[in-house]
Amino acid sequence: MFEQQLTIVRQELVPKLRSALPTVPPLPGLLGRAALKRDSYRLGDPLPALSDQLDGVQIDLEHLARYRKLCGYSRAPRLAATYPALLAFAPTLRLMLDPQLPLPVMGQVHLRNRIELLAEFDLAAPLSVVVSVGDYQLTAFGLEWQLNSELFADGEPVWRATATSLHRCATGIARSRERMAKVRFDDYPVRQPLVLPAELGRRYARVSGDFNPIHLADMTAGMFGFKQAIIHGMWSKARALAALEAELPAAGYAVDVEFIRPITLPSTVELGISAVAIDQQQLARFAFASRGGRALHLTGSVSTLGQPAVTAVPA
Repeated sequence: MFEQQLTIVRQELVPKLRSALPTVPPLPGLLGRAALKRDSYRLGDPLPALSDQLDGVQIDLEHLARYRKLCGYSRAPRLAATYPALLAFAPTLRLMLDPQLPLPVMGQVHLRNRIELLAEFDLAAPLSVVVSVGDYQLTAFGLEWQLNSELFADGEPVWRATATSLHRCATGIARSRERMAKVRFDDYPVRQPLVLPAELGRRYARVSGDFNPIHLADMTAGMFGFKQAIIHGMWSKARALAALEAELPAAGYAVDVEFIRPITLPSTVELGISAVAIDQQQLARFAFASRGGRALHLTGSVSTLGQPAVTAVPA
């Protein structure tokens, strides 16, 4: 079974990865190496302070336009707040493949994501991308750890992101009985139904370069315990921001998302949005739910910089 997985990775996924990253040098065999990397984490071991940097990155405006179209943005030649995550993908994967990092690449559960769009910048300017291992802590469910990404233009930070993931492992920590603030889909009165086709994961993979098998097809997702392929969490975040783009400033805001349960493909979901400009700090709230709002897939908020994230769990 494992040899069959490797054959699929080598023959189908790696060639696609090589051709899908127009803004960074191709990294031969990167995805194949990701599938092969083993879990060597031992409970209590500190994570190394690793970092990786990529200089001379150029935004391909045609590629940006394809990304905007796929994620539901307008045709305006404007930076999407989620787009720099694509520029950080190759150095992030390279960092995760570092043998000093004891965690496997596959199987990490994306829990939360925060993006800060710090400033406007010239899209034609050469950029630098820096990624690094951030904070980490043991929880009842495993090791929560963070990957930080920063984008620099002319030496100044213009964008940053923190992705919090879960590495599942036994920790012996009891589950907390403390309840967090609950949120219901009824709190998002503006609704937009979305039909997500089965090929959406493959289409996003071709644009983003993220050919994680769980997003491509039911068969490849099944290798990792999923009954169906699931859409990339960052596509969902981008799609929500696309619906809000006309109401948001060009920069100076943060977007926080809590991933609750994956969205399978194909499916019909609802995007819910609260009133924009709720107050001077929080600009908007949004959520994805199954049809009829029965189950939440993610919740998110947009706020001016300097405001804490709004964390919520489904009712």
